[in-house]
Amino acid sequence: GFISIDCGLAANTSYKDRLTGIEYVSDADYIDTGENHNISSDYLSSSVAVQNTNLRSFSDNTRNCYTLKPVRQGNKYMIRAGFMYGNYDGKNRIPPFNIYIGVNLWDSFKFQNASMAYGTETMIVASADFISVCLVGIGDGAPFISSLDLRLLVGLYNALNISNFFLKPDRFDLGSITNRSIRYPDDDYDRMWTPDDRLPTKSSLLSLNTSSNISSSQHDDFQVPVRVMRTFVTPSNGSNINITWVMPLDPTIQQHIVLHLAEIQLLRSNESRIFDIFLNDKLWYGAFSPRYLQTDHIFTMEPNKRSNMIRISKAVNSTLPPILNAIEVYQVKSLSELATDNGDGRSSFIFS
Repeated sequence: GFISIDCGLAANTSYKDRLTGIEYVSDADYIDTGENHNISSDYLSSSVAVQNTNLRSFSDNTRNCYTLKPVRQGNKYMIRAGFMYGNYDGKNRIPPFNIYIGVNLWDSFKFQNASMAYGTETMIVASADFISVCLVGIGDGAPFISSLDLRLLVGLYNALNISNFFLKPDRFDLGSITNRSIRYPDDDYDRMWTPDDRLPTKSSLLSLNTSSNISSSQHDDFQVPVRVMRTFVTPSNGSNINITWVMPLDPTIQQHIVLHLAEIQLLRSNESRIFDIFLNDKLWYGAFSPRYLQTDHIFTMEPNKRSNMIRISKAVNSTLPPILNAIEVYQVKSLSELATDNGDGRSSFIFS
């Protein structure tokens, strides 16, 4: 279920990633245009992932496409692309370009930092026995790409269907005890869960964790890694968790919002944890009480709004404040709407 491509790697070579153990292969079997390059030695360091030390670039503005196969029509897949310019061409000028799934726009890039690694992710339902990922330059710049990953999603995300895409996810591991993203092998599908130490989290939130196992139902639609569900945040003073974020001004976008919750503290007989969840000042879910060491999910598909807020408030009959283990927010577009560029289109989150 995994295709992992190091773009610009010499043909007929492969290696195992030292952090995940995933095998990466050359892109030579997936595309027949473009040129292989190494980034400048000025940008090499021990912190640069192997996949970002080389790349494939395309010297013209024609559509240059990777053909990812085998895939099965009707199956769900996550696709992730990675980019690091690293002044590979000595020009110190990062070109803008677009990336497409077939004819549908996936993302647009106008990178600012030659030493920074960038990534983008989408989830789709395959409409054929292959998936085309295409790069197209803007102006006279040459598109480039460092890595390309495809992951089969089995039994996940019922809201994802043949007529839509999930784009540019925000996926947070709250209360995280690591400063690294959680991904494979902790996540069977190699989703990346961002630790909350990278967020402008205010000191009003307390992080707690457990070493106990967290269970989920047999047909869980989200299958959040146990390592993610073993931590949560709760207010250290007060009774609310507040989450705010800003979305791009695009009326064609919907938002798929998912909260992941599990009680990791064994409550005494005189204790209770009950809370109300509000989305943009409207009650979303009332009187919710998380189960001990059991995963629950609260989710919705909402029209796009520029400014958004979730407030999780302690109920009047609760002795303990609310909690939150993890959150996912996806931009959702129909296939017919993906050909429209919405600029950078990324959201920014604040937890307090």
